[in-house]
This record gives sequence, C-alpha cells and structure tokens, in this order.
Amino acid sequence: MSAVVPTREQLQQQLDDVRRRVASDEWNPKNYDELQRDCRELGIHATGPSLSKEIGTALCELTPEHFKPPTLECYDEPHGAELYRFVWQSAVLNAPVYFKYCIHDDVLWIFSFHRQRLDRGD
Repeated sequence: MSAVVPTREQLQQQLDDVRRRVASDEWNPKNYDELQRDCRELGIHATGPSLSKEIGTALCELTPEHFKPPTLECYDEPHGAELYRFVWQSAVLNAPVYFKYCIHDDVLWIFSFHRQRLDRGD
C-alpha cells in the first residue's frame, strides 16, 4: 500500500497517458453494463469507439487539481494497483463528474465515470 501522493507533474503525465489510451480505444471498463448506465445518466448514449470519444472529450477538462487523494477503499482494489480519483464540474457534460481508474499491467481500467454522488462520498 502506497501513501505517496503523486506530484502535479506525475499527475499531468498520467492524465496525458489516460487521455491517449481513451482516444485510441485502449481501455477496459471494470463493469461495462454499469459504465453504460452511468454514461446514459450523463447524457452519453454511445458505445464502442464512440463511447471512447465521448469520455475522452470530457477527460480533456481534467487537470491535476481535480485529483482526490486515495482513501483506504482505493487500496483494496482487485487488480492490486492503486486507483486514482478525480472530481470536476464538467462543462462538456454540464454535471459534476467522478472518474476513477487504474493502470495495471499496461492496461487502463476504468472503474467509475459517472455523475458525482455526494451521498456515496464520491
């Protein structure tokens, strides 16, 4: 378990990598059905590469300042890699958005991409 918070530069590099992977449709959802449902709630009705384009457009708004430090839940993750969380007010989606992912074995896993849910601590 790592307690080291990434630097702004590290976060920026990782965000650039995440955006590149999403734009290239090189990512996997933890749960595709859940991701589809959450995206529909945000007004995204695309699938496949079109879904990557829609998510990627919103991710272009992310900056290191939107990073939320890990919680204990972020360390108890099935792939054995740290989860990274971001929350921001998306102008593209006109909603507060919560995004959680990890990169494990050179694969981007998207765990959450949905409207921020304050009642769940997102």
